[in-house]
Amino acid sequence: MEPAPQGGSGSIGSTSAYKLQRFKSQLGDIALTIGGSLLPALNKLLVPLGEIALKFSAWSEANPEIVRNVILATSAIVGFRIALASLRFIGLMGRGGALSMLALAFNTVGRAAIGATKAVKNAVGLQAALAAMSGTKLTGLQSVTTALKAMALAVPCI
Repeated sequence: MEPAPQGGSGSIGSTSAYKLQRFKSQLGDIALTIGGSLLPALNKLLVPLGEIALKFSAWSEANPEIVRNVILATSAIVGFRIALASLRFIGLMGRGGALSMLALAFNTVGRAAIGATKAVKNAVGLQAALAAMSGTKLTGLQSVTTALKAMALAVPCI
């Protein structure tokens, strides 16, 4: 404890250090009261939780690959969510943002590639059928030529 301030204007009970110590003591009393009332309920809960923890520990020791894969997958999902949140924060995912335009470009290219793939398969199939009807077989060079022509017709900007 501090000595009373000189000047006769106060006592030990009016110093800041005393008030802080008294407040800490009151918080300690509150913690003891709450802890004493919660402890029986907490003890009942700790026994089953301890058993669950032991079973999980034994299972994780028996299955380290599954645990590792779950942790990796969870880490990847959390990382993806953080990246997505940060991209939204900087505005790249909004309407008219750079990533929105990039997604539109990829969708357009993807649709064109799907159309070109279908056109190539159909054209090569038709040429092979025509060659078979005439009694010949479509050669590798003829297949490539037909495929390139089909792509050029499917995607007119090439």
